[in-house]
Amino acid sequence: MQSIAEKWRKIDVAIVGVGSPPEYYSDKSQFDPVALRRSYEDNPEKTVGDIGARRFNIQGQFLKNDYNERIMGIDEEGLKSAKNVLSIAAGHHKVLSIIGALRLNIITHFVTDESTAKTILSLV
Repeated sequence: MQSIAEKWRKIDVAIVGVGSPPEYYSDKSQFDPVALRRSYEDNPEKTVGDIGARRFNIQGQFLKNDYNERIMGIDEEGLKSAKNVLSIAAGHHKVLSIIGALRLNIITHFVTDESTAKTILSLV
């Protein structure tokens, strides 16, 4: 009998969300994407977002830490082996998370709104 992890490596389509770190939720009125981007770029171990609860940084690397090792879900290799990975995310509070997620090079199809797209393009 195949393990679930082995089956993940054979999926055709994965639909994933892009999560943002807790500090985004504290005070959205003070949101400054340029300052936040700098703080994340200065600290490569800082979580900028997550996919499937697996945390990654602004450079587009899944973090190698105890938290990610404990996650019971599809892993980086499972996502990379999927033929199509669809993600839908929007909002100013997700901009840096989206940038990090796209830099993972696992998302093949991405959907967002115009405002979010413009902010992302202004930062990359």
